[in-house]
Amino acid sequence: KKQGKRVKAGFPRFKSIDRYKSITYPQDNGSFSIQENHKGKGAYLRVSRIGNMKIELHKDIEGTIKTMTIKREGRKYYAIFTAVNNSEVKKVEDARPVGIDLGLNSFIAMSDGK
Repeated sequence: KKQGKRVKAGFPRFKSIDRYKSITYPQDNGSFSIQENHKGKGAYLRVSRIGNMKIELHKDIEGTIKTMTIKREGRKYYAIFTAVNNSEVKKVEDARPVGIDLGLNSFIAMSDGK
């Protein structure tokens, strides 16, 4: 800042209610965890600085959780998990390439004659 030069203050910014519809925890460094309910039904999501929340898992989470996003839609909140699955990819045996032609007289014509 140069001496003698004044900076004008701007107008207050409108802060919409839709401004904060989601919050993302970029990495699993202990800031959140999923704990199974002791009765076997449902689970709890423990989020740092917020506390425990009941959640309903629609799918089992496979792999290692990398990020979590808490999203608000209407009056409901959703937790979205991003996971990395460390499973091995099955290698396909080398096969001869085949060309496929879709036509009007015959639905599919393949280059190997099948």
